[in-house]
Amino acid sequence: MKLDLRISSGSAIGADNILRAHIVFNDPRTTPPNQSQSADIIINCDGILDLCAHAPASAFDFFFIAACAYGIDRFIERRPYSVDGWSRELKMTVPVLDITNWQGKEQEVAGILSFLTGDYWDVQFTTSSLVLPSQATVLLSHKTIDHVNLFSGGLDSLIGAIDFLEQEPTKNLLLISHYDPNMAGPKGDQIKLYTELSSRFKQPIAWSESVGVYLENASLGTRENTLRSRSLLFISLAVLAANAYGHSIPVWVPENGSVSLNYPLSPSRRSACSTRTTHPRLLEDVRQLLGGLQLANNVTNPYETLTKGEMVVNCADLPFLLSIINFSNSCGKRGHKNGWKRSATHCGVCMPCVYRRAALANYADNTTYGIYIEELKRDSSNSRLIGKRGQDLDACLEFLKNNLSFDDIQTELIVNGLNDFSMVPQFANVVQKTRKELKDWIRQNPDSVIRHKAGMP
Repeated sequence: MKLDLRISSGSAIGADNILRAHIVFNDPRTTPPNQSQSADIIINCDGILDLCAHAPASAFDFFFIAACAYGIDRFIERRPYSVDGWSRELKMTVPVLDITNWQGKEQEVAGILSFLTGDYWDVQFTTSSLVLPSQATVLLSHKTIDHVNLFSGGLDSLIGAIDFLEQEPTKNLLLISHYDPNMAGPKGDQIKLYTELSSRFKQPIAWSESVGVYLENASLGTRENTLRSRSLLFISLAVLAANAYGHSIPVWVPENGSVSLNYPLSPSRRSACSTRTTHPRLLEDVRQLLGGLQLANNVTNPYETLTKGEMVVNCADLPFLLSIINFSNSCGKRGHKNGWKRSATHCGVCMPCVYRRAALANYADNTTYGIYIEELKRDSSNSRLIGKRGQDLDACLEFLKNNLSFDDIQTELIVNGLNDFSMVPQFANVVQKTRKELKDWIRQNPDSVIRHKAGMP
């Protein structure tokens, strides 16, 4: 079923610095059919009002499009609205300020969203009546910015900030964050880490503090929680900020290569079911789109050929990193604490947690994990991990047990969307290094069944 989602916005950002966008569509699932469903996308511009005023219209449009896509992604639950059990068919009609610059970019934007979320997107643009604050009425918060980094509260973005601040002491860094108040945790992580960074480094560190984008007044009660589109919202915020301060300010998207590539652990996790939040193809497609919009920011992931463990060991100030590492959070399941130790900050068994544990295997890891591998349920033959909490790790262990040739890995990377063939060998090497890093961690586990499942004695 194709959902025709129409978006409108107010004529101005409100006195409370809130921009409200309204989503409406006719729902074929209702009885009688085609009753109207709607929701409001709330964009808290309190921390970015200056950026909205000073950035080119196309940069604001990119942010607004990404915010609307995120709102739709959260509003339309996958299972009941999918065409195949996973993918949704979504037509988004969204207003933009610079309609001339966006004409002809519809398929390009739809392609980015489809690759990112695993859905079938159709994007159309209309002319926006929104009037942004003038540059004369809103001054920029910082005099000079030379570089913009995404800052999520996770371990990788923390390393990205430390590396830049250590290596470029004379340059001015701006950290960009996003949060959804319906998802507890990230904002608090960001505040703690920013405080620690500000205490450690002498140069001033600018931070656009946790821009909130979320839903209100949704007629559908259940929210989608896969959040594939969140990374594009994050990137678009950084692009908005960079363009407010200069035409070609670079943007870093710090993420280890293992997660960026997200090599499928099993055939069922290929293609649409594979998370591609910072995939090299996604970043290249974003760069191409920005270039066509005359936005000259180079959006890159400087860690795309490194594992998480390599990011840790190569950190420009490893002792400092290790001293504050507990303030960072890598868990992909932190909102689902059933069955965890309640005081834990990480589940311990989702793939982001697994990569973190493997990366820190040779250090004193004081992260509090809610579940330990030995506690996961197993089938009657003791050969498989069962239940939702054991799914990721069970697939990971099978992946490690399988013998994969270098050619096998290269082929799978291409099947999974990698289209820069010159980089395929380097990314295949990342997969090999990732397998070794995970095996080294599993080898330390005292549970012989776990080791055996990964093909170890």
